[in-house]
Amino acid sequence: MASVMAIVSKAVFDKQARAAGKPVGLGDVWPVDAYNSAHKALAPLGEGGALFLVTVRPGDVLWLVGVLESPRFDGARWTAAPNVVAARDVSGAREGLRFSTGKGITAKAGALGMSLQTPRVLTEADVALLRGGASASAPAEKTSAAPAPAKKKAPAEAKAAAPAKKKAPAKPKAATPAKPKAAAVAKKQQGAAPPKGASRPLAAALDALRADNLVQALDQLLDAWAAQRAAATAELVERLGALVDRSLAPIEGKAKSAALDEAWLDVAAKRRAADVPRLAACFENGSTPMLKRWFAQLLDFKPDPRLPTAAVDSAVRYHSTGDATPRTAAFKLATYVADGRQLATLDSVVQRNDTLEGNVARLRKKLVEPPVLSAEDGEVIALCSAELDRLAKQPPPDAEAMFAAARDETDSTEESLVAAVLADPDDDVPRMVYADWLAQRGDPRAELLALQLKDKLTGNEQKRVRELCKAHGARWIFPLDAVVEKPRFERGFLAGCGAVSFTTDKQRDELCEHPLWATVREIDACNESRLLRGDALRALRVVRCDAETLAAIAQKPDPVPLEEVSAAYFDAERFLHLATSPEHRRRWYFSPDQRDPEQLAARGDNLSHWHKVGTVGALVNLKRLRLAPGHAILESDHGALSRFEWLTASPLAKQLEELTIDHGDNGVFLDGWLARLDTLARLRRLEIISSPKDHYNSPNWGGPTHPCYLRFVITREG
Repeated sequence: MASVMAIVSKAVFDKQARAAGKPVGLGDVWPVDAYNSAHKALAPLGEGGALFLVTVRPGDVLWLVGVLESPRFDGARWTAAPNVVAARDVSGAREGLRFSTGKGITAKAGALGMSLQTPRVLTEADVALLRGGASASAPAEKTSAAPAPAKKKAPAEAKAAAPAKKKAPAKPKAATPAKPKAAAVAKKQQGAAPPKGASRPLAAALDALRADNLVQALDQLLDAWAAQRAAATAELVERLGALVDRSLAPIEGKAKSAALDEAWLDVAAKRRAADVPRLAACFENGSTPMLKRWFAQLLDFKPDPRLPTAAVDSAVRYHSTGDATPRTAAFKLATYVADGRQLATLDSVVQRNDTLEGNVARLRKKLVEPPVLSAEDGEVIALCSAELDRLAKQPPPDAEAMFAAARDETDSTEESLVAAVLADPDDDVPRMVYADWLAQRGDPRAELLALQLKDKLTGNEQKRVRELCKAHGARWIFPLDAVVEKPRFERGFLAGCGAVSFTTDKQRDELCEHPLWATVREIDACNESRLLRGDALRALRVVRCDAETLAAIAQKPDPVPLEEVSAAYFDAERFLHLATSPEHRRRWYFSPDQRDPEQLAARGDNLSHWHKVGTVGALVNLKRLRLAPGHAILESDHGALSRFEWLTASPLAKQLEELTIDHGDNGVFLDGWLARLDTLARLRRLEIISSPKDHYNSPNWGGPTHPCYLRFVITREG
């Protein structure tokens, strides 16, 4: 019989832990009766024992918040009788806990919550310690506040202190000792802990520097700079960036050549802050089109104070205005980064090129003077600076080893947290756990998750969400940012987008099965059949696509969650008749490929595909369908409705709840659709859209007395 200790994340505890309707505090009983986890480390509970639930409060304070006695696993969670143990502080028990591994808790400062993510099997002594509470309660904390070793030394300290009291006049002399050597000061600084209240990213950067993890430290410094835009932090970014750049080879290629452009884009595609110096070094060798492309790519990087000056300097040499030059793109990048230090240099930019006066004026309005850091952050800056002095004396690290060091346990932990979200996109708990982990590192995505997991947002909070997504969205969905337009975030992850389009087969091979598609629920437009037919979009509910792709989805072996589809409805046979008819060719223009039977038959929205869609297949959840036949495809009420027999006589008709038919210029045909409602047994809403006959010929087309289209909506109850 084994007992286990498991953590309740801060986000889950704050949201769910209630006693008499109020947040649970010390001394309160949280009547929790379940732990939502199927982690394999909890398996020993199947033999009996108890599940001890703990949570970490600010300052690495450990609370025991509940005990589930003899819990049972139902396949998704562990349940038991409601907890009856009052919440209490067990921080004093940390050093006494050993677990079945014998290793105990070895977390660094600020990382206690992360270190307990995996449930731990308890020893009998651990259970006794947690149940007894004598050494784990508040009195134990008081003992730890005045540790035993300090009490033993108290007499000696008192003895040493006595002469100082007797010789009060000599005290000032003792308070002004000789200056210690610089080496001794540096050694002391290297071991100093960051003060409480310091910025988390700055403190994390200091830890990374002390571990010689330069790449990770650079990322943390950029996060710290983005949060405050302080000049001292920007200077650290520049110094550390230069140290990292020593290990990287320059980007090769002849000035303004395709080889240079391709090499530059390959490096930029990795979105690594470490590469910024060598990317910026190429600006002077780029052509106008290359620079415009490059600056657009850099908008997807974290805001980086090393970029604006280099970008603006590259624009100074262009004296002509307009989109033909990269000037606009350069100043857009400078505005995105918003480094207030540029205010001191903008006048010199105008002196070198007075045609940039308007660009400079607009940029100046967007910049603010760099803020003064708090005393705590200033202390961390000094400690980081000392570490950079130390690192500068060392030889450049191997590039491969340097990047490998950044892909350490932290990255693998993040990968596992993200994987938990992607494995169950509908569950908020993994997102809360991920938000906690990000918040401990000062990552701005933690703020997005916290905001979007709220039930309702204020106007200011909605604005903040838009700001966060604009500033960091491309990085959060990388590498999908290269193929999606207008990404939309919900609950901290990609949930929808305007369109999806791949430009190369290489992109399809690399991205069609990317795990980040798992949270996407809506795509406004996508004809990428391979993506939609695959398994990566397992949460997709709404899409606009062609019939060929929809038919392929219908033929998948397992049901898909797709609920709503919009598509262009096309009848190749009918279209060919109209395209080759002299009467209709006088009315409409048909291009040569629109009169080619082979090309028409090859279209992705051919009528034969709709017959496959009508069989339902995997589309068992499809409830809403919108079809748009387009101009001049249908001519009469009979002709129009006969073209929809594949739908009205199909199994799909029996499950649709909403149907929209956009007839374009083909008339309304309302009576015919009303007559067929009996074939649409579950239909609750029918919408018919049509433009009036010959509306293009009306002088009042689009005016208040002559609408561009008519919409008829029929709803049915029961």
